[in-house]
Amino acid sequence: TAFIPFFRQEIANSTLKESTKRNHLSTLSLLQQFKKDVTFSDLTFEFISSFEYFLQSRGYHTNTIAKHMKHLKATYKCRQYNKDYMEIQKYAFRKYKIKTIENKHTHLSPEELEKLEKLSLAGRYTKLQKTLDAFLFCCYAGMRYSDFISLSPDNIVEIRQETWLIY
Repeated sequence: TAFIPFFRQEIANSTLKESTKRNHLSTLSLLQQFKKDVTFSDLTFEFISSFEYFLQSRGYHTNTIAKHMKHLKATYKCRQYNKDYMEIQKYAFRKYKIKTIENKHTHLSPEELEKLEKLSLAGRYTKLQKTLDAFLFCCYAGMRYSDFISLSPDNIVEIRQETWLIY
């Protein structure tokens, strides 16, 4: 059975946010670059390990590879557990462990934020001003960019003579 069309259909039918669907589609694209036509029977421990090596050779970070492997695993399990009975011995992810490394999230200092606020994007960089404004808004609101782009005027409300962002 063909895995690629199944993967694409699962993404299309999912209730995931559009930004998450795009992430899953990027996994699908990488999988197709690795092997044009993938069947469920192709999905062995060796295949998954080779796909991991393919991503490493392309320079992907360990945690980015983990993200793609999680997408692959979730779609694979969806088919196997919900649609077909599967023998545990044939489960490709039984031996394969998704590797991650702890990420040290950094933050901008108040001084760095202030520098960005004062930054003047003139000339050929004028069109980047809105991007900078959006970035700063997200920093101060503690909001992901994917959430920011879905805001509408309905999210701005007046409560007791104060303006609030309701999301």
